[in-house]
Amino acid sequence: MVFFTFSTPPEVAVPICRWGRQTPTPPRRLRGVKQAAGLDFCYNAGAMNLGIDAPDAGDVSAPALCVSHLSFSYDARRRILDDVSLTVPKGRIAAIMGGSGSGKTTLLRNICGQVSGEPGEVEVLGYKVRELGREQLLQFRRNIGMLFQFGGLFTDLTVFENVAFPLREHTNLSESVIRHLVMLKLEAVGLRGSARLLPSELSGGMARRAALARAVAMDPKLILYDEPFAGLDPISLAITARLIRALNSVLRATSVIVTHDVAESFQIVDYVYLMWQGKIVAEGTPKEMRETPDPYVRQFVDARSDGPLPFHQPAPPLSEELGVL
Repeated sequence: MVFFTFSTPPEVAVPICRWGRQTPTPPRRLRGVKQAAGLDFCYNAGAMNLGIDAPDAGDVSAPALCVSHLSFSYDARRRILDDVSLTVPKGRIAAIMGGSGSGKTTLLRNICGQVSGEPGEVEVLGYKVRELGREQLLQFRRNIGMLFQFGGLFTDLTVFENVAFPLREHTNLSESVIRHLVMLKLEAVGLRGSARLLPSELSGGMARRAALARAVAMDPKLILYDEPFAGLDPISLAITARLIRALNSVLRATSVIVTHDVAESFQIVDYVYLMWQGKIVAEGTPKEMRETPDPYVRQFVDARSDGPLPFHQPAPPLSEELGVL
């Protein structure tokens, strides 16, 4: 039996525990003690990761994610990723930033093994993703949580059932244990009171938080966020950002965030990669990105209209397109 205690600010209380397939019943003792400085949440439970152990689980020095000279095209006309290389150490949060159409989401799809690049390598949690067969790929993905750009909730399932879905699919836990786990995840994102609502009954920010609860339902080792702040009001945005930081710490996970939000992201990430037209054009810590004179970084971070990052996508002259001489 393992006893957990951790504290976070009241607005970002993250009551999380790790139970495995061999845990037949909920813990007998569950006690929460609210204090002025934060919320202490204590569990007396078996501590086993719900995901499948990655092959490098014992090598703490190995990076969680390593992309080397990766290129990718959906067709021969345009290269989406062009010689991309990046590394994210275990336990860190990295942001991948850049304008729309710069290849950020396609990079996440390569990391998950949804698509496969031509040259280059992708190694995640010790798996060489491009070498995995179907069964190995399914096992590998159980170690990954994904927050999709538009939430991706099942429209005909309640919030509770959405969060319970991966637990029912990938574990043999009893329904009573699943209920406890789901309620803990929903409490962490402030939606325990909305557990019985359908996605159509949620606001955009609430739906995003429900999707976040589902993304961490299996206590993943790597969490991928595709535009987690899009469409959120300032309060929800700030709380979601702090939740991402707290969840990463509590789960001892590694996170990769694709985002356009500079101000809030720089508060929580450890490292930043800036992409443009499929290439990494700059990288550094948030402090380095704020201070560098690099024209790509300055235009993006300062939201300047003029600079090396054009607003218009490459296209023939408008007069040629319209047939006007």
